[in-house]
Amino acid sequence: MLIHIKVLNNPALAEIQLKVSPLDTIQELKSRLSAQLNIPINEQKIVLKGKPLHDGLIRDYQIVDGSKLHLIVSTQHSTIPSKPVNNAFTNELHTLASKWIQSP
Repeated sequence: MLIHIKVLNNPALAEIQLKVSPLDTIQELKSRLSAQLNIPINEQKIVLKGKPLHDGLIRDYQIVDGSKLHLIVSTQHSTIPSKPVNNAFTNELHTLASKWIQSP
């Protein structure tokens, strides 16, 4: 059967389709997602109708052909790189704080 998986916090990936068996486990599904999307298993959270799926068989969760699941990727694998803020305001603030600390 074919299921749809929408990647919620990674716009670059959007939505994918996977062929699965009702006898596949959620862990096997995560393993396939890891191989296809290069997202480590421990950074994946699969959700169906607002409820997280833990290991068990796909059929245990009443997932059927055409079901839509959501994949939430932990922030460790976010596509938005974190970078320090470095602008004129922060530079001025740093200068003022340094002067204030050094003054008697």
